[in-house]
Amino acid sequence: MKYYILPQDRWDELRPLVECYGPLPPPETTSAAVAEDASGYIVGVLFMQLAMHMEPLVLADPHVSFLRLAEVLTDRLRDTPDLAYYVFVPDGKVAGMAARAGFHKLPYEVWSNRPIPSPDHDPIAVSSEEAD
Repeated sequence: MKYYILPQDRWDELRPLVECYGPLPPPETTSAAVAEDASGYIVGVLFMQLAMHMEPLVLADPHVSFLRLAEVLTDRLRDTPDLAYYVFVPDGKVAGMAARAGFHKLPYEVWSNRPIPSPDHDPIAVSSEEAD
């Protein structure tokens, strides 16, 4: 097996392998590590994609609306309706906020190559009651 990063100009070679699983990620925001067999066929691929996510949320005033802040961000994305973006939900309070903003729970766990931050480093500092 030969392993390497597939150049963008060869991206179409991935279609037969990938499209039965879903759409081919865009090469502009994705890297593809491929495995090529002795005959020169791509027989495996692992993608690394940029993934947009909303965080951190920091509120210093209880009157700030999380929903309105989220709306301001998502309004910028109207021209890209197929763009997926995510929110990390550390607890039930933030899950409720995400649900009210139109997010849906996915059947996945989130794993990271970095260790969990210490308890005194909270990436989502919410100081209002419900933050809408």
